[in-house]
Amino acid sequence: MGAVAPDFSNQVHDYNPGIAENGLFWTIPFPEEGAWIDLASGKAEMHALSIEIPDTYTFGNAAARGPQEMAHVSFDVWWHSPSATEQVRNDEQGFAATLLEMESAISFSAESENFAFISDPPEKSQALYARIGYTANGVFLPPEGGLATPTA
Repeated sequence: MGAVAPDFSNQVHDYNPGIAENGLFWTIPFPEEGAWIDLASGKAEMHALSIEIPDTYTFGNAAARGPQEMAHVSFDVWWHSPSATEQVRNDEQGFAATLLEMESAISFSAESENFAFISDPPEKSQALYARIGYTANGVFLPPEGGLATPTA
């Protein structure tokens, strides 16, 4: 299949939950038991089995809310081996974050009525960039100068 061209001209599948009426996009509810993160150890996992999601074929078609067909996707993602940590804080916007640059691996599969795809195994995947982190805002923003860290 190869990489998607910058202009999406060779894209034939786009597993995309769509755009909500309020403008939120590429987001679906995800069960808490499907994800695990431990920033202190620099590890995280996310697992999904047979999530029903539209195949909108291309990004342009998804943005235009064009034709689609239902598909099922499954994936496993692992983040591990942090190599850098970044502390971000913006008091004007009321936001703080602790971000870890990571190694990651993924396996992915998709199936619809006339198409199926299974990725190479995760040990053959190559991540170009991966981060996990903790963010804080609103009433959870630490006092001025404080860092974003998980709390009990």
